[in-house]
Amino acid sequence: MVSQMKTTIEIPDALFRQAKVIAARRHTTLKAMIEQVLRREISQERLWDQSGRCFDIDEDGLPIFGQGKESTVTSGEVYELMDELGV
Repeated sequence: MVSQMKTTIEIPDALFRQAKVIAARRHTTLKAMIEQVLRREISQERLWDQSGRCFDIDEDGLPIFGQGKESTVTSGEVYELMDELGV
């Protein structure tokens, strides 16, 4: 049996509404989506550099991979970048 903890978080109303819409489009729940995001963030922690991302962004919004950085991009990183750019 997996142990679970209940908690309360506060998020802005607009973000909550957007998340509910996305969850519905993906045929999932907000709870499942939040769990997925947290798991992805925890697993990706090793990829982040001191600037807060594992790659730089050029003037066109495209990723630039520098020396010593990871050479692959996960779908989660693409989705996060798309969210940041409002795509």
